[in-house]
Amino acid sequence: MPQPIFPEYSSSPDRNILPRISTNIKGDYKLINIKMKKKVSILVESLNILLAFITFIILSIIFYQLLIYYLTSRNNTLEKIPLNNNETFENLILRLNDIDEDKPKEEDIIISWGNLIKHSGTSKIQKPLFTYVNEDLFKRPVYKSLIDIYNNLIFRPPVCKEDLEIEGKKKKLIDNFLNVYTNTTIFKMAYKYLVDTYKISNEWNNFYNRLHVFWFGTYSRCHGALGSSGWEHVFSGEWKNDEIDGHHNWIRYYLLQQENRIKYYGHMGHTGNVTGKIQYTWDGYLKKVGGFFMKTSPSFDFTVLTLCSLPEYGKRLCHFKIYDYDIVVTSFHQKCLEGICLSTAYPS
Repeated sequence: MPQPIFPEYSSSPDRNILPRISTNIKGDYKLINIKMKKKVSILVESLNILLAFITFIILSIIFYQLLIYYLTSRNNTLEKIPLNNNETFENLILRLNDIDEDKPKEEDIIISWGNLIKHSGTSKIQKPLFTYVNEDLFKRPVYKSLIDIYNNLIFRPPVCKEDLEIEGKKKKLIDNFLNVYTNTTIFKMAYKYLVDTYKISNEWNNFYNRLHVFWFGTYSRCHGALGSSGWEHVFSGEWKNDEIDGHHNWIRYYLLQQENRIKYYGHMGHTGNVTGKIQYTWDGYLKKVGGFFMKTSPSFDFTVLTLCSLPEYGKRLCHFKIYDYDIVVTSFHQKCLEGICLSTAYPS
């Protein structure tokens, strides 16, 4: 009888190893299959991430191109304005006043000038300067964006106290104000005039940055605290010692009047209902001789004051007519942290 070649295997109870090999193969196959699925899943996930990234890049490029197109073409449709001389500047101001969509109607504001006073000392308190204002005006964006700044108290009247940094809520409110005002038809026309006449940059971003610094750049009026800016001085008003500095906006005045914080003493002359010299106190601080545009939109004020003060630095006298009245805007500049800023601008 033939002997087994490997007797030790022949005597083993597991005489057939094929089933075990088959089981191992199946197990290995499942393991390989799982690993393959994981690799495929990782590959698909990586491809999805790559696709999302590429999509993001493409959309960013498209958005950037649209933004550049918007910024460079926003003034391309504006009417061509001739080069500067006194007559054309006056015509421009008249045209801005005529087409101002936010200008109050005659019946929207009633003014009571009160008594004529001939000295700078306080007189008897008169009836309020503004007898009536149609406050539906304040729902319009150019009014609302201005009043939002007042209501949020981001500028503080004491000029010798440090101003809040332009960040957070303050930055958001200022950016909104500038965005609303620079997108009005009248400001776009004014910007075109500045570009054509004074060779001011037609690159919108450069101009916008200059405008922001010009109006909102901070400086000190007290040899120390950076507590002032052109915008704060003109549109909000400041307190220094016992007197009011600036405060050349009728909406600001009216809102303070409605809060019973203004005592009106009378006027020293007025130019129709366009502007006038008035005397009053605000929370006890005296304005010996004050004045601002009356019955105009705040966007008109901002546009005209920018036209009169931005192009050339130093003291400027800007002459024009409104409703056949001769108006002079006086403006001054000064150095600030960011360059050259507006010190004041007011009509008379």
